[in-house]
Amino acid sequence: MLVNALGDRPLRAVQKSKNNPAEMWKRLHDRYATKSSASRIQLQTELHAKKLRPQEELTDFIDGFESLFTLLASMDHAIEEDMQVAMLLASLSSEKDYEHVVAALKTLPQEKLTWDTVSARLIDESKQRRHKRSGSMRQGSEKLRSVRRRAVNSLNRDVK
Repeated sequence: MLVNALGDRPLRAVQKSKNNPAEMWKRLHDRYATKSSASRIQLQTELHAKKLRPQEELTDFIDGFESLFTLLASMDHAIEEDMQVAMLLASLSSEKDYEHVVAALKTLPQEKLTWDTVSARLIDESKQRRHKRSGSMRQGSEKLRSVRRRAVNSLNRDVK
């Protein structure tokens, strides 16, 4: 199955080991996996510059961090969990929507300040905010319908 997914050039690179999937994977990895310092520095730069964009879902933002952490770990430059948490919190520190939850998370004892705890709390906050926004939009729509109904009723009375 792996062979079917390869293009011509990678296929030629693994042709000799086509009956041994582990060897085939090793050849592909050795040839194409980038571990250069330039790639590592690029990933680290992306990581340190990461900021939540307007309209970006927080879950996607956190997934982006996790992807960068995984890529760096695959290059033998894993980032310790406490540093991952610090980077995530720092990236959100200027976000008005999250400043209070970030401040609260920073007060947790060190043993509770895990990636899972912090990311779950941030995602919960994001869901609550989204729910509040959709609720206030519903209320706004209901008020608008009420105003329209009164206006139509008033026009109908004036016409009669």
